[in-house]
Amino acid sequence: MTGPQQEPLSIARKVYRLHTALVRRVNDTHIFAAQALKVLRDAQGGMLSISREGKDRRYDVPSIRKSKFARRTPHEVRQIYDRFLVRELYENFIVSAVSQLESFLFETLRLVLLAYPQKLKVNIKGVEIDRTVSLDVLLGKEDITAVLEEIVENRILSISYANPRTYLQFLGKIAGIDIEDKAFEDYLEVKATRDLLIHNSGMVNAVYGVKAGTRARARIGQVIQIDRQYFDRCIATIKRISGIVRRDVDKTFPDNSKASAANGQDGAGNTAAAI
Repeated sequence: MTGPQQEPLSIARKVYRLHTALVRRVNDTHIFAAQALKVLRDAQGGMLSISREGKDRRYDVPSIRKSKFARRTPHEVRQIYDRFLVRELYENFIVSAVSQLESFLFETLRLVLLAYPQKLKVNIKGVEIDRTVSLDVLLGKEDITAVLEEIVENRILSISYANPRTYLQFLGKIAGIDIEDKAFEDYLEVKATRDLLIHNSGMVNAVYGVKAGTRARARIGQVIQIDRQYFDRCIATIKRISGIVRRDVDKTFPDNSKASAANGQDGAGNTAAAI
């Protein structure tokens, strides 16, 4: 005999789980950053006793062909610590956190489109929609479910190449998300900053101004400011966006099961439990 079968998870419950996993992960990132900074400061302090003109040391570094090493003086190593303590550690964590939020947003889209394939016909300005299905897709899959998954995957891919404001509008229309909350404007600036860090060494360009809009923090030619305060704001914004998406998905695709009621969610799109 087999036990009772569990009911399949609703969209609301799946997004809730994604939300809690994301919030926990970015909280972990913040905790790790705080701890890492303490360790780096202690290590840097321990190096102050070493002469500024001390001899350089060998440090193992990776290489494709054979073992390699780089030479740095104690003064140069202290400069490395300075860079990461002041800015570069925050840069890397911001890039990672934004990528995690984007994965959450696109996974939410995927869940809704798979559950409601008629929404594949929905389109907004700035997103090209392909209403045809190739023979390769139709003939290369075992069943209609696999065909649908391929179509949804292609739609998600096309959306991911749109500018952030456009894919947020698409998310709002597909999943019933209120993207008018000011947190989304904050996110657009964070995303624009992330793009500067990856593609322009943090130097502000005209594209940043367009993406960040009224939230732009610097002018063309300036290096965008990154510090502990901004990092904290980025983490808080990401958590807020995730909470709004979770809350509005629950409203648009409600799950009235006992499991949903037991999740401990509040009306602000957050969870009562410490995550």
